[in-house]
Amino acid sequence: MLAGALFLTACSHNSSLPPFTASGFAEDQGAVRIWRKDSGDNVHLLAVFSPWRSGDTTTREYRWQGDNLTLININVYSKPPVIFARVLTIAVI
Repeated sequence: MLAGALFLTACSHNSSLPPFTASGFAEDQGAVRIWRKDSGDNVHLLAVFSPWRSGDTTTREYRWQGDNLTLININVYSKPPVIFARVLTIAVI
């Protein structure tokens, strides 16, 4: 019984996210990678899609300050040129 209690204590679960996380997955068309950085009340998320064969790599950047989404930045890296789209200051109602 004591061994079981020690095991449960050693395997305690912390549900809070670390300040930096990274993840990704592969699908039929390409690879997706996601990075998230928390800093106080700010959250920065970067998602990248890279196609396996044809197509363009696309990045999407999102930033939050508190509950407000303050930036969406989408870049499509093609040959030629690179396409940039940016939206600033989005208020959550």
